[in-house]
Amino acid sequence: MTWLDTELKNLGSKLDGIEVHDYVYHPSDIPCVGFSDNQYYTIVHAANQGQIGPRITQIVALLDKYDSSKRIKIFEDEWGDWLEPFNKAQDGWLQQITVMDAISAAEHLHLFMQHADRIQMAGLAQAINVIHSLFLTRSSDDALVKTPAFYVFKLFVPHHSASAKWAPNTLTSETITGNNTNFPVLSAGTSVDRDGHVNISLANVDLVNARTVSITLNSSESSYNVSSAQVIAGPTKDSYNDFAQPEKVNIQPLGASRCTVSGKSLQVTLPAKSVAMFVLTPQ
Repeated sequence: MTWLDTELKNLGSKLDGIEVHDYVYHPSDIPCVGFSDNQYYTIVHAANQGQIGPRITQIVALLDKYDSSKRIKIFEDEWGDWLEPFNKAQDGWLQQITVMDAISAAEHLHLFMQHADRIQMAGLAQAINVIHSLFLTRSSDDALVKTPAFYVFKLFVPHHSASAKWAPNTLTSETITGNNTNFPVLSAGTSVDRDGHVNISLANVDLVNARTVSITLNSSESSYNVSSAQVIAGPTKDSYNDFAQPEKVNIQPLGASRCTVSGKSLQVTLPAKSVAMFVLTPQ
């Protein structure tokens, strides 16, 4: 941060943005498949308040120090889970992307949304066949796999379509203990689009327990309906999609019994190790 402070102090007036690379970096000590529960919690915690969140807060504080008008933007153009490759002898970069990586992606994106006034762009470093990628391809038969991370980006489409804009939320999360560390079990992102739809995404990092979340909307509308309730989960924490196999991880509807709405109050039950998206339509 000393380098950034010096840069902003001397060159801030000439900058329109700063580029940030910040991986959850474990390329030699956490496998991309077959990781332990403690390793899982290390990753998902780092993707939120264990690493990424505090670093963004530090960067934003420095920007605010030299640029109170918020002209200078942040470009989070390299991020994600950098883990041991799936087959090091064959490819030192190729990772299988699992349920854990999907949850980590949601944790990252929720943080980025909270700093929407500063973060201009948040794109994974690699989209295909590398770290935390959205797609895997095979040249021998032109096969393509949509990874769990891809499905998080697809699930979050309501957050960046129909002129949707970030809306603040005041999530109060229970904590969970993972790898001898206490940290929030839930994260959330909220946006409102031009038609008044309220989009709410939630992630539950708990490997075992479902979590029930009560939501109250603060708006001039009298009531809402749930027009869409979808979830990404998987059989295990390291489930992944593979070539020539039925998908194990994709977007599924969340059953009506797990989501009820009354007026401007919503109650949802998130499965263990899941990411969900709800689109609410004003009545």
